[in-house]
Amino acid sequence: MISAVFGVVGSLYYFAGGSAPDDKTIATLPHNIWYAAGMSSNAYLAALPNGLALVTLISNFGIFITYGLNNVLCMVAYQERHEFHGAKHMLIPLFGAIANLACMAFYIIGPIEGLGVKEPLMAVGLAVIWGLYGAWYFARNSKNLGRDTLSVKTPA
Repeated sequence: MISAVFGVVGSLYYFAGGSAPDDKTIATLPHNIWYAAGMSSNAYLAALPNGLALVTLISNFGIFITYGLNNVLCMVAYQERHEFHGAKHMLIPLFGAIANLACMAFYIIGPIEGLGVKEPLMAVGLAVIWGLYGAWYFARNSKNLGRDTLSVKTPA
């Protein structure tokens, strides 16, 4: 459901931000419900973030988090196993985790240094909100099922 809302926003505000059409172009569009929903004036659209860029950046940020955590998980999971190989289970995943952190850091550093627009910072903010909601949902469901939220079992 949440993804569907982001998809609608991304589609509605594709022509927002830097790609906002001028008022003359907007005036030539048909005046029906499809154009009334997203096309009002150049000033309004230019002030909004580009919806498609925002949705794409949110998705990419989530993928960077997922791949980074997979790299960390690989390092932790193979640490005590007999199949452990230093390069394959420590060095390569460490490089992957650092590369993902660098990509995620650019979402924040880039716009602050003037190397981008507002969409990356908004993507980080929405990803944080989505992550907090996910953590709350997980904790609530764990409690409803009578399970510990963070249970660590040690081998006997």
